[in-house]
Amino acid sequence: MDSDETPYDNIASQLGMAVGSIGPTRARCLKKLERILARLGLAGNELSSETSEN
Repeated sequence: MDSDETPYDNIASQLGMAVGSIGPTRARCLKKLERILARLGLAGNELSSETSEN
């Protein structure tokens, strides 16, 4: 949390996860957040295109 770019090794260690699981887990979390925001009417098409580009 101290910097914007924490190495995946540190994240995996802190969460007790395999390093290879961080990216897919992050993607699932972002997709779930996008669905929640859409249900609340807070996500438009611009959000969908931004998340798919990253």
